[in-house]
Amino acid sequence: MDAERAETRPPIIEVYRAIIFNENGEILLGQRSVNDRWNPLSWEVPGGKREPDQTPTAALVSEILQETGLIIVPSRLIYEEEIFLTQGPRAGKTYKLQVCAARAAGGTFVRSKEHDDFCWITPQKALTLELTSQTRAALLAFLELKKPASLRTT
Repeated sequence: MDAERAETRPPIIEVYRAIIFNENGEILLGQRSVNDRWNPLSWEVPGGKREPDQTPTAALVSEILQETGLIIVPSRLIYEEEIFLTQGPRAGKTYKLQVCAARAAGGTFVRSKEHDDFCWITPQKALTLELTSQTRAALLAFLELKKPASLRTT
């Protein structure tokens, strides 16, 4: 990349989230705080931003542990999205989101300060909740991957 393009490229905020499933086939959702500026009270899959010294996998595992107390085993990438932010304190930056499937493998659940509530719920019932748009898109992609190959739309 030439120097001119490097100077004009907006900073990227990398966010890694996980659709965490348990032995009962349920997934973990967190309800955003009522005081949150972005999608208050919406439900989302847990995760967070990558620190500069972290690999994507390390960021995902660390954020899940911080937010939930759970130890996870990430598997496959389910959903990706890039959003150029035009408003708010991060205007001019690109928000790069990756969501992968992960199995809950241990730990002791704790509720984070970022969420008012958490629940284990079936993926189908989760779709009836007020989800963030990214969580809804990732959950639909997750359900599509779980279908038998003969029933998939793509």
